[in-house]
Amino acid sequence: MFEMDGTGLYHGDLNNGNIKTLPDGRVNLLDFQFTHQIGKSSFFDEKNKSTLPDFMLIENAQMFEQAGLPYYLTKIGNKSQAKNFLKLYLSEKSTYHQKRYEYLSRETKNWPYSSDRAQIKKSLEYEKARAEVFKNPSEDVLKLETKKIQFLNSFRESFRRIDKNVPHKNIIPAGTSYLVTLSAIQDFRKEAAKQQRQTSNPNMKAYLNGLEKYGDFWFEKIEDWSNNAFRYPLRHANGNLAPWEKIRYNFEDSKVDIENFGAMTNLANSVDDSYSPKYTKGFAFKTQNVLDDINGTCKEINGISSSGLSLKARKALNELNSTQNKLANAYNKDWAMDVINLSILCVVRAAQLKQASTPYSSTYRAADNIMKNCSEAAETCFEKMLSEISSDNPNSPTLTGYGSMGNFS
Repeated sequence: MFEMDGTGLYHGDLNNGNIKTLPDGRVNLLDFQFTHQIGKSSFFDEKNKSTLPDFMLIENAQMFEQAGLPYYLTKIGNKSQAKNFLKLYLSEKSTYHQKRYEYLSRETKNWPYSSDRAQIKKSLEYEKARAEVFKNPSEDVLKLETKKIQFLNSFRESFRRIDKNVPHKNIIPAGTSYLVTLSAIQDFRKEAAKQQRQTSNPNMKAYLNGLEKYGDFWFEKIEDWSNNAFRYPLRHANGNLAPWEKIRYNFEDSKVDIENFGAMTNLANSVDDSYSPKYTKGFAFKTQNVLDDINGTCKEINGISSSGLSLKARKALNELNSTQNKLANAYNKDWAMDVINLSILCVVRAAQLKQASTPYSSTYRAADNIMKNCSEAAETCFEKMLSEISSDNPNSPTLTGYGSMGNFS
């Protein structure tokens, strides 16, 4: 990874399937379709391509920690083995960061771009600090690195739900998946802030300074992506895609169960039970408006007669009725994530019913009303949860809810 970093090669997909070892011990990397090369003069302005804050050099290890390392940590065996594996990885990574520190010191000694000096200074401090604290990682370092790997992997799993390169994906839970990621980032930021208040070690302070900036960078990025990802399936169902969005998602893909929102990996729990967040208060997502929207949807569905409907319309009506029942049940049980996802799914089912009905018939108009009601229910819940997670800053009480977000219920 250091050899690639030093030449400015960013692999872009270092998952376990793209890393192969030969019988003689040599490591081979495969699948370079996302690889790009960064010139030395551009090392500090590539954050959009490499998802790195501008004070960091290009770092292939971050991609490995998003995609490859979580696989090994969850498959290696028991929690003790996983923790020892992470400790071994970090101690080996100490050498990697020392090499990066020496490389950066050498390459930037006579750096011609004065605008990069602040980033260079921060990069040098961060690389040197990581080289030192990873030599024999403490429990605090292991906990913080696990939480970092957790949110990086959650980001990857969330992105895969809307990645145009992933076939047969389910985009409905994309927005709530990003809420999971955002929550994991908040948990990471809380831990970094807590350790910063408690340490007097200069290397730990420099390491934590870098991680605090790192968490801030990712928080701002995912906060924006969460909102966009949430509205993506709604716009698909309503036929409001932008002209540049040429790929149309097929909600009737037989290879996708659009009611299966999919679990997300609880990596922290795979390493140490105590690394999972502790919660002190719950989401206040229930409102009269949301309840009215759900009840209004039920009333509209019950008012539709199946007689005279086409076979396709009857099928869509039955699926819509089933989904609405699940939505009401999720609301009653305080399953905030499922309320959002099932509201979106109701929009999709109602859109299918509307398309299969005679234009401007009573069924057509009822389906249109259901789409509006459920869109509003989803938006009210999502915006409430996004607001509460966003305000859950490093010094505030921690929200409940995202402990079970991994299963969306």
